[in-house]
Amino acid sequence: LLGRGVDGIVVSEPADNLQHTELLSRGVPVLFLEFQPENASDWIMVGINDRLAARTATEYLLALGHRTVWHIAGPAGWGTSQNRLLGWQDALTAAGAHIPEPLRGDWSTESGAAAGLKLAALASVSAVLAGNDEMAIGAIHSFEKAGLSVPRDISVVGMDDIPVAAYLHTPLTTMRQDFDQITREGMSRLLDAIEGRPVINRNLGLQAELVIRETAAEPSLNRP
Repeated sequence: LLGRGVDGIVVSEPADNLQHTELLSRGVPVLFLEFQPENASDWIMVGINDRLAARTATEYLLALGHRTVWHIAGPAGWGTSQNRLLGWQDALTAAGAHIPEPLRGDWSTESGAAAGLKLAALASVSAVLAGNDEMAIGAIHSFEKAGLSVPRDISVVGMDDIPVAAYLHTPLTTMRQDFDQITREGMSRLLDAIEGRPVINRNLGLQAELVIRETAAEPSLNRP
């Protein structure tokens, strides 16, 4: 893209492995559709505040009465995975709750199902925060195959609010990110940079919305 003389570049995550200096040295504005709280570069970064979103979701499950919340995390090396994991840990730490060892997925439904099989075998698991909706859907599939009911036996919360989330046989409780808003805010800043106008707030974290549906409830007496 740089060799073709583009005026700007839009990049989806993960941003972690890109060669920062090469892009910056060429003077081409770069927009990442991702928020990184500690970013200090000249990139434009716009996305949801993943750490706050995961904390909010975990706090919701704790408020329902669950003693702790297990986590199916996204793959290592992604800012989104790390920030969502940190938000989950923040909520458990603040509540003085036990912090279980997180399970790792790769964002796919299949990886969520594999993690769900492991969690279904643990009688102490009553609540799960999945790193995205696809992994949440896979986990729910495994729970039901193991004879468990969601949310009667295990509560599940996802993240992102993909279109299918509202239409599952048990509609998924999740954290919604407004992709249209993210794109509008990001492209507005990128066009300002391309056209030489000041870019206000290059690193913008937008707030996700907790969408309460039917996959989370108070803990069952059957699973402590």
